[in-house]
Amino acid sequence: MGNLDDDGTVLSGINGTQLKNTWRIGHQKQKWEFGCAAVSDSIIAITASGRGCVILFSLKEEVHSPVGKFMSKLQQPDNMIRNIWFNANGQELVVLSHVPAVNKENWRFYSVVNLTTDGRARSPSGSNPGLPQSPLCDSEVSINMTYSVETNDGVIRYPYRTRAAKFSSDGRQLVACTGHVHGSALVSMLVKDIRNIWKLWGQRQIVIHNLDNWDESCLGFTGVSL
Repeated sequence: MGNLDDDGTVLSGINGTQLKNTWRIGHQKQKWEFGCAAVSDSIIAITASGRGCVILFSLKEEVHSPVGKFMSKLQQPDNMIRNIWFNANGQELVVLSHVPAVNKENWRFYSVVNLTTDGRARSPSGSNPGLPQSPLCDSEVSINMTYSVETNDGVIRYPYRTRAAKFSSDGRQLVACTGHVHGSALVSMLVKDIRNIWKLWGQRQIVIHNLDNWDESCLGFTGVSL
């Protein structure tokens, strides 16, 4: 079980009577809430909606390392985190964040083995010692989510947001689809090259005529698989 206080203190334990102070992810009073989550065989990753950060907890009980131990924090203070996923074998974590001002999405990929085991990387000179340092991502892809279509009446711009994503079984491809806008959706494909760097392989707008589009969140495009 977990609890996130207004001051950013994270408490966790196997039940409500054994919650312990594991780490403080914030240093000022504000409304903190747990957001979306992703689970592998050994880790649960949870977003904290007070700021752009992801916190990781261990799901394996080891010597001097109980279930629910805080492992690491990935911080993206300038972005709004929308979702997170592990690949099929749980060795890679992708964090999807949105930059509303320019309607772009950033996909950041982290190798799980490179994440610090206790969340306390060495502090740079001049910083507060003991504070967790956010690990650097292994690869990053920025995608423009405004799709422009030329018509006889001029250029129409469709603003999209990713709704679902799936890794391929080998973890080297990822496909994502958006919610629908006026009966259309945007599908994006990301691939990992021979240097293990993620890149945008391509995008395509899919249009379904006569689709009920009264509400962007209504049924229409709900998921995707690869």
